[in-house]
Amino acid sequence: MSEVTPENKIQEVAERYARILEENYVGGDLARPASFEFWLDGLPERLSVPGNYYAAWCANLHGALNLDWGWGFFEVVDTIQSRGGYFVEHNELNYLGETFTYLNWTFGTTTPDVPEHTQESTLHQLLTQELLSEVWCGVTLPEGSYQFSKEEFITEYSDKAAPYIDKLIALIEGK
Repeated sequence: MSEVTPENKIQEVAERYARILEENYVGGDLARPASFEFWLDGLPERLSVPGNYYAAWCANLHGALNLDWGWGFFEVVDTIQSRGGYFVEHNELNYLGETFTYLNWTFGTTTPDVPEHTQESTLHQLLTQELLSEVWCGVTLPEGSYQFSKEEFITEYSDKAAPYIDKLIALIEGK
């Protein structure tokens, strides 16, 4: 059995993410319209706000990574595909504020211009964090070697993940 290195785990997880996209998502222009929908206790009815797919992808990944949703990559893809953007059904109103605070701080709008995809673009960084967070959980470095924190691991291996992230973004865009 071959050793599970960060590099081969990155490839394994990236290939699984690509399969999830190929089987469960129809790619397209990230500037196309999407919706931000909230079904929350405390709201008399569903709240729907127009946005675009770039913002929806970023907000969903941000939520999965930072809002303790317990979501993996499949749930992010499934929500975007089946709900046409961003969807939260919860018993707490705080998700409304957290979502719009994130969008305001990151883009200042729900319909940001779609930037050229570089390692510095928001979508690239969030996909990198998602992929490398999973890799970090699945790799045990040899005893005696430096044991990275998750943040250090993401920083250390983001360049190695970049070509895989580029391929995932191409699938998201339908290319």
